[in-house]
Amino acid sequence: LGDVVYLRLRDEPQRGMVTRVEFRANGGAFFEVSWGSATSSWHYAVELTNEYVPDFVKDTEKKA
Repeated sequence: LGDVVYLRLRDEPQRGMVTRVEFRANGGAFFEVSWGSATSSWHYAVELTNEYVPDFVKDTEKKA
C-alpha cells in the first residue's frame, strides 16, 4: 500500500497510488489505484509499473 505506480498502456504518464489490495481465493490479487484526478480504478499487477516507460506504449502500437 502506498506505492506510486503508472498504468503500462497509458499514452502519457499519470502517477497513481495503490490504496487497496484485494486477494482472491484463486490466488489472484487486484490493486485499487487512486489517480490524481480524484478517481480510482482496479488493476492486475501486470498492468502496473513503478516507473513510466514510454517505449512500452510505442512498441505495443507497432505490433497491433
